[in-house]
Amino acid sequence: HSDLTLRKVRRHVLQLTQHWKNANNNVQYRLNILKRTQTAVEELRRKCDRLHAHLLEIELAYAHKPQIKALNSEQIPAEIEQAKHLLATLMSCKTSIDDIQQTAQTVENEYDIHVINRAQELNQRWEHSVGSVSQRIQSLQDSLKHTTSDIYSSSVEYPWQRAIAVNKIPYYINHSDQTTSWDHPKM
Repeated sequence: HSDLTLRKVRRHVLQLTQHWKNANNNVQYRLNILKRTQTAVEELRRKCDRLHAHLLEIELAYAHKPQIKALNSEQIPAEIEQAKHLLATLMSCKTSIDDIQQTAQTVENEYDIHVINRAQELNQRWEHSVGSVSQRIQSLQDSLKHTTSDIYSSSVEYPWQRAIAVNKIPYYINHSDQTTSWDHPKM
C-alpha cells in the first residue's frame, strides 16, 4: 500500500516539476518580450522627444515672425528667404516623421501597445507648420508684388495706409484709431 502511495507522490512530483519548468519558461519568454518591448518603446519615445523639441523650436521661431502688414517693402525679400529656410528645415524633419511612424507601427503590430497617437500628433504638427510657412511665403511674395506695383499707396497720407486683402481687394487702415475701411479716406 505504501509502495502505491510512493509511486503516486513521485508521479505528482514529476508533474509538478514539469509544470514548474513550463511556468519558468513561460515567464522567461514573457520577460524577453517585455525587454524587447521596453527597448522599442524607449527608442520610440526618444525619437518623439527629439522631433518634438525640433518642431517646438521651429514653431517658436515662426510664432515670433512679424506680421506681413508690419513689414516694409525692403524687409520682405529677407523675410521670404527666412521663411524658405524655415520651410527647408521643416522638410528635413520628414525623414524623422516617417521613421517614427514606422517604429510606432512596428511597436503596435508586434507588441500590441498603442503608441501611434503621439506619432500622429507630431505628424499633424509638422503638416500644419509646413502649411503655415508655405502660406507665409506665398503671402510675403504676394505682398512684395503688391507693394512694388501698387501705384495707389501714395494716394493716402499718414495715419492712413492702403492694404490689399487676401481676396486682392484694397482696403484702408487708420493707424491713429486702429480701424479699417473699404472706402478711400477722402470719400
